[in-house]
Amino acid sequence: TRELLRLDLGVQISNRPYKHGGTGGRFQLMIPAGSAAPTTCEMSFTTVVDAQQVAKIVVVARPQDEEVGAELGHFQLSEIKAADVGVPRVKVTFTLHKENLLKVSATYQLFIPTLTLTLTLTLTLTLTR
Repeated sequence: TRELLRLDLGVQISNRPYKHGGTGGRFQLMIPAGSAAPTTCEMSFTTVVDAQQVAKIVVVARPQDEEVGAELGHFQLSEIKAADVGVPRVKVTFTLHKENLLKVSATYQLFIPTLTLTLTLTLTLTLTR
């Protein structure tokens, strides 16, 4: 049997300075409701203000086609090299495992191509058949 996700999963993003919380900012869909585990989605994001040195990753679940969601968890990448808005890149990866685990990682690629910083948040989700 295939296990299907009941809620859209994504991240909170902003086109303005970050507002902490699962319902603020703008929702970026990563894994849509109805997806079968296992599945993976990867997207790149950038900074929203000049000299931003922290990227807060807020994981959100929401009913399909709803505006408001709930924060499942959050973490942050710090020590991003100060640069103009849009220059630093943060790759966010959602991996939904068959074992009802959602692994969210964020990797900041420094200007030295072989040096990366990765943080991971792992959540247990309830899936429906």
